[in-house]
Amino acid sequence: MKGMSGRIIISAGIMMMTAGVLYGDYAQDYNTAIYFYKRGEHDLAAKSIEEIVSHYPAERRLDAALYWGAQSYERLGNPRDALRMYRRIVSDFPDSAYRIDALYAAGQSASDAGDYQEALALFGASAHTTIPATGRIRSKWRVIFLFPHRFMRVWCFTANIR
Repeated sequence: MKGMSGRIIISAGIMMMTAGVLYGDYAQDYNTAIYFYKRGEHDLAAKSIEEIVSHYPAERRLDAALYWGAQSYERLGNPRDALRMYRRIVSDFPDSAYRIDALYAAGQSASDAGDYQEALALFGASAHTTIPATGRIRSKWRVIFLFPHRFMRVWCFTANIR
């Protein structure tokens, strides 16, 4: 009987791990999704983050989950779902630390999905978005067009000289 209860606990633990989100709290569920992402189980990470987004729609830290969900979809070769999550970061979280990366990655996802007009608009938006840094230096993204559908981003630092 003693060995049987051990097997039941292990089986229950495996079922909870493969089910993804446990709905304990946002931080716990987010960490579970990130665990899947880091292990390369991007399908489970994306599924977990979709559940987080639906279960915690008003969470103030949802931008982080959306970003890693979009990254998971990119790894799965699904640029349309990645683009959907990146767009939500840009529209719903204007002060997010992920915003600039989301703008650029959304442009890349739009390009990968074949929507080159939207890709160009998103790359343009990312190139003209300023992030205040420390002191009197501001940083901006610049987009360099290498080939018709491939892009590269570069940081440009400009000083506020008065």
